[in-house]
Amino acid sequence: MDISDYPNAKLVRLQNGDDVISEVVEMEDENGVIYALFHPLKVVYVPSESTGYLTVAFMPWVFPRLCEQQEFIIHSQDILFMADVTPKMNEYYWNNMDYYTKKAT
Repeated sequence: MDISDYPNAKLVRLQNGDDVISEVVEMEDENGVIYALFHPLKVVYVPSESTGYLTVAFMPWVFPRLCEQQEFIIHSQDILFMADVTPKMNEYYWNNMDYYTKKAT
């Protein structure tokens, strides 16, 4: 499957300050809107020694060795904002997600 066939991932900034990139599905329960995050990866901002700018790296939000299930429900009040990522970041997310999924098995 071509990377352009994958769903567009979203950047989710949580109330605790975590930035997570994930496939997101909006749902409702008896308390209101909830979101299912599928294979969320935490964004890690790393300073580049050569340029002085920050670069972006990913790591599992919850490591598969701790929890095989990689689908998590988040309540809307736990989210500051959510936005579509750029096409390049979407490709980077799916490549990393594929890497971490294979590494866990």
